[in-house]
Amino acid sequence: MIARIAAGVAEGNAKLSRVEQIKRFRILPTLWEPGGDEITLTMKLKRRRIAAKYSAEIEELYASELRPQVYEPAAVPSTQPA
Repeated sequence: MIARIAAGVAEGNAKLSRVEQIKRFRILPTLWEPGGDEITLTMKLKRRRIAAKYSAEIEELYASELRPQVYEPAAVPSTQPA
């Protein structure tokens, strides 16, 4: 599953400039639903709440060493046939 997501991120990155590309990502164990802590009923991100609630996870994305459960699109081996 992670390899498929990483492949999708890498594919999307190919269409973006370097500064716009996703360098690292993490899969969260929660579903973000409209009206919840992270998204309004009109599907807008609640950026301050997200930053506060996930501050530790965000810090891990910027750590110098790759942490467990943090992935880089190019570093995840593909499970798709060549």
